[in-house]
Amino acid sequence: MNILNPAHRCMRVCEWPEGDRTRRAQALVNGGVIEQGGALSHYAATSLRRLDSTYGRWMQWLQLRAELDPAASPAARVTRQRASDFVRDSLGVNNKRTVMEQIRSLYDMCRALDPEHPLPWLLKVVAAIRAHTEPVQAKAPHIVDSDELYQLGIHLMRRAKQPSSGCTWRQAIRYRNGLIISILAVCSLRRIDLSMLRIDDNFIRRPDGWWVDMFASKTRARGTLLVFPLGPELTDYVDEYVSCYRPLLLALRRRGYPTKDPGDALWIGQDGSALSYHSHYEIIVRETRAALGVPVNPHRFRHCLATSVSIHDPEHVKIIPALLGHTDLSTSERYYNLAGRYHAAHGWQQNVIARRGRAAQGKNADLHDDRLCGRSCCGAIRLSDDCGANPGEDDPAAQRSKGRRCKIPN
Repeated sequence: MNILNPAHRCMRVCEWPEGDRTRRAQALVNGGVIEQGGALSHYAATSLRRLDSTYGRWMQWLQLRAELDPAASPAARVTRQRASDFVRDSLGVNNKRTVMEQIRSLYDMCRALDPEHPLPWLLKVVAAIRAHTEPVQAKAPHIVDSDELYQLGIHLMRRAKQPSSGCTWRQAIRYRNGLIISILAVCSLRRIDLSMLRIDDNFIRRPDGWWVDMFASKTRARGTLLVFPLGPELTDYVDEYVSCYRPLLLALRRRGYPTKDPGDALWIGQDGSALSYHSHYEIIVRETRAALGVPVNPHRFRHCLATSVSIHDPEHVKIIPALLGHTDLSTSERYYNLAGRYHAAHGWQQNVIARRGRAAQGKNADLHDDRLCGRSCCGAIRLSDDCGANPGEDDPAAQRSKGRRCKIPN
């Protein structure tokens, strides 16, 4: 967002008209056992910030056009003509996918603030933009087997322990990066949950190893308990990170960096503070691109895990929702279908290879048994089941190989 350009600014909540702020506060009221909460009470903080930002962008746009009526209801301000103009102006700044998400967020916010006047036609606007939106990138080329991602993390940690890896704090950073990748490959956490891991809080050392034990932060999965035990190999690597490399990174705070105390955060940045949400993305993409030639972002790890299960263990595909923290199988079925396309393509390639092999065998067989069909229009080769590799002079096949036409009746 460019704060120097008023057209790119999002009006803050405190600047909204009083009526809109009151409606928002009512929508945020939590419900009880019997009473139902407000329309926004179940939203996670991240999703709520997204809705506030989009609605603030809409309010700022209306204010610049001198069309912001403080007394009007949220739904009354959204007319078809204004929505069309807003989409046109937004497309001059953002791509189609971003504008599509903005219109959907505007619909959700207006429905929450003014439930008596729904705007279902806004969903048709979203569908129209989606129909003309090309995918940002194809998923298939960025799908990597989870085993390969796990081994990449192990490789980085082993490399960090070598004396030739550089100075001590560089070794600690490389070791941390490898551990992040290996844990993400087997636990499939969302990036927000990965960045919120805390030692002895939701990342616990038990007698049998380290455990991830937390509630999902994502809106649709919020309240879903995520429990992932780490295996003996990863437990040993985590022990070494917590006892050796994490203190080295914490010591960087005493070198003059004005950073906040990370507390019990598991992941420590190179300035001694807790590793930020955005830093996780940059680290993972950089390491995977350098090692695999394909940038795999943190969320793509979840696609990789689901696809790997579908390919290598299709009989247990129903465990995917539990691994990804989904509430049902509908979302996970997309990955199973992707694996089905993989199996179909792989099976067809094997079929082509087998046919080429049979054709090559047929050509070799023609060298010692070239009995041809009696039809003059057909040159197909008829092979005998008991054909010998070196037919003798008395063998009929040997006589026909000298150029005489096949007389076998059809």
